[in-house]
Amino acid sequence: MPSLLHVCTLTVLGALCVYGAGHLEQPQLSSTKKLSKTARLECVVSGVTISKMSVYWYQERPGQAMQHLLHILSNNTVKRESDVTLGKFEADKIPETSTSTLTIHNVREQDAAIYYCALWEVHSSRP
Repeated sequence: MPSLLHVCTLTVLGALCVYGAGHLEQPQLSSTKKLSKTARLECVVSGVTISKMSVYWYQERPGQAMQHLLHILSNNTVKRESDVTLGKFEADKIPETSTSTLTIHNVREQDAAIYYCALWEVHSSRP
């Protein structure tokens, strides 16, 4: 019997709303992948323009504190935490569908977790 990994996600509604208008939804509440395969988790944004937002992805393993994995700035630059393995996680923003996708490469048992997405809008202080 092949080894399977259950990678859980959680619906997050309005985490870090912008002016109370932003809404986030993770339509796929769970994903099961074979070890060493690739998992993709989607976050759908409504009420704001995703291309003007930074999208953050977090991981919460059982019994551990939530960890920031990476985020995508409004200019599509991806910033990873220094302790996140390069090439393990990647994310993108697709303005046409108002979605962000977190990709987890080479799924391992320690990737079993709850994954959260969040929005942030950066305001310029320039006059």
